[in-house]
Amino acid sequence: MTTTIKHEHFKTRHRHLDVSVDVQHCHIPDDERTRLQEDLARLGDELLEFPESHLRLSIVYHPNQEEYHAQAWLKLPEKRFVAGRYSPWLDYSLMRCFAKLRRHVESYKEEASLPANGSSTARPAINGAFVPSTEHVLDALDKAVQWQDYRLFRRGLAGYEDWLRAHVASWVGRYPQMTRQLGETIDIDDIVEEVFLMAFEQFPQRPKEPTLSDWLSKLIDPALKTVWHNPDERENVDFARTFGTGSELLDAAHAAARRSKPK
Repeated sequence: MTTTIKHEHFKTRHRHLDVSVDVQHCHIPDDERTRLQEDLARLGDELLEFPESHLRLSIVYHPNQEEYHAQAWLKLPEKRFVAGRYSPWLDYSLMRCFAKLRRHVESYKEEASLPANGSSTARPAINGAFVPSTEHVLDALDKAVQWQDYRLFRRGLAGYEDWLRAHVASWVGRYPQMTRQLGETIDIDDIVEEVFLMAFEQFPQRPKEPTLSDWLSKLIDPALKTVWHNPDERENVDFARTFGTGSELLDAAHAAARRSKPK
């Protein structure tokens, strides 16, 4: 019979990263502890350029919902980030939580490296983001859709991601209730990914006018409402972002479904 640990707290340090971990209502298996230490070490390496950083990680199992909730708060000099993920599977919850944190860190480092008076040929959008000035990616996107290759489609839209993320963040502000849930049950990246998934599905029917960026903008509100009202879609979005679509996504979903839940 497995004994459930009601509460566990431990601290560790990786490079310049101080880590505090709280575990409630679950036991972390040895293999998962090893993966957790690897994730922390990887994050510590990515934060090496900062003189100090602090991470608080909370892992809670909710027996009524049969879900884990991994949530992390990262403090850097002059910047704070939060990332979280609910999932029936502990390893998946932690994996997505750390993936979101790394995306936040990567974006922050990229922004910090931009020249103060740098120039760009793109036209400015909102919140300092830029809209790509050309639509040269259409042929590549069309081929990706014909081949049913979401990863290729996603790479073709990489130049729109920062602009779209800023646009989504601004749009979420229209829904105060959703804004309060950011970093908890939903994430800006989830909505961005849902926009790309909708674009992938609807691309053959895309109107020739307006521009690609204007068309993506019109997908934000339906994508936002889909993620907000359909928790299952959040998992689909995460699987798509992590594994792709088609047979890769199906295999990943089947593998996840075979994992056991705590007794």
